[in-house]
Amino acid sequence: MAKRNLVTDIRAMAKSMILLFVFALLSQATVQQQFPQLPPFPKFPPLPRLPIPLPPLPKLPPLPPLPQLPPLLPLPKLPPLPPLPQLPPLLPLPQLSPLPEFPFSIDAIYNFGDSISDTGNLLREGVVGGGFEAISKLPYGETFFNRPTGRCSNGLLMIDFIAMYFHLPLLNPYLEKDAPFDHGVNFAVAGATALYPSILEKSNIQTPFTNSSLDVQLEWFKTRLNSLCSESTKCKKKFERALFLMGEIGGNDYNYAFLQGKTTKEMESYIPKVVNTIKEGARRIINAGAVQIVIPGNFPIGCLPSYLTAFRTNDPGSYDGKGCLKDFNNFANGHNNQLKQVIQELKQEYPRVVFKYADYYNAFLDLLDQAPSIGFDGDSLLKACCGSGGDYNFDVNRSCGAPGVSVCPNPDRYISWDGIHMTQAAYNFMAKRLILNMFIM
Repeated sequence: MAKRNLVTDIRAMAKSMILLFVFALLSQATVQQQFPQLPPFPKFPPLPRLPIPLPPLPKLPPLPPLPQLPPLLPLPKLPPLPPLPQLPPLLPLPQLSPLPEFPFSIDAIYNFGDSISDTGNLLREGVVGGGFEAISKLPYGETFFNRPTGRCSNGLLMIDFIAMYFHLPLLNPYLEKDAPFDHGVNFAVAGATALYPSILEKSNIQTPFTNSSLDVQLEWFKTRLNSLCSESTKCKKKFERALFLMGEIGGNDYNYAFLQGKTTKEMESYIPKVVNTIKEGARRIINAGAVQIVIPGNFPIGCLPSYLTAFRTNDPGSYDGKGCLKDFNNFANGHNNQLKQVIQELKQEYPRVVFKYADYYNAFLDLLDQAPSIGFDGDSLLKACCGSGGDYNFDVNRSCGAPGVSVCPNPDRYISWDGIHMTQAAYNFMAKRLILNMFIM
């Protein structure tokens, strides 16, 4: 049965294949009748053939040989480094004082001195003729106040600039009635001496303008204490934030002597008396409660027009390179050296009190050196702005303020105002130096 089915399937398959072949032949005949025979594709010419083998490449010339470099030089042998020097051991840090040195929060200033810092006491005391009579009228005070105030200048003094630096009012003179003294007092008097006038008179040295020596000013201070605070402990508490300036004082002790014929040699014996008087004055204000004290030295007086005129000489060896009289500058420097020694003694005696030496001497010399570069007239460094002719524009018989005596058009370009005292511009320069501690040691 299975065999019969296989034969049947084979026959059916053969029959289908025959039918498909016949159908294919019929279809090809039909297509040829409907579509004519297409033209044959054109024959392209054969591509040219490259010649084989290829021609040889041209021969390049040979490269020249590299030049032979010279042999490297051997590195020089450096000498061995020297051994580092052995540093000294560090010094131990100094022990700081429990008190600050001049804190910026100064509440009051108390000043003692002479015409370098007097703001009107001599004027109220009553000027007794002579060289100070002129301070009661113009041109004194013309630059800042536009009126005379008793200051020996055309405007502000160093003490004024110091007060302004601490944001305090300008100090009123002690003898000004009903003046406010909440921020300090100025006890300085123009023409004042450090020594009692009676001591100077024993050596035939007259004090022609005032008897208000340092001792008198200290008595005024004592009187002021009685009205300022009833108990000493309250005063000491108040003075913790106060600055005391003890001078400049003592310069007039020498000025009067020299102008009355004394020599520097004769006056050397007076230096210890003057500086010890200043020392005793410092002790008195310390006992009242002062804890911050500035003690200024003297100026190089040999550079002042008044000295240069009074002691003029034809000996060129008497002058230094700045044109100042060496003998008088050496004397002033001797005073300053003894004053600095006294300050050191006070520091040891009162270790809790801050002392400062204000070096007016070198501050003034520094001003002379820098003056032309900071706006001062280089040809008038040793001439007075307000005066009456001569090489230094100073005449003691026709001084500033006298009838017919002229004033320079711009005092800010002069160091000396009247031959003895300085201009506001010069005081401003010096005050800045002192405040910045450049000349306070």
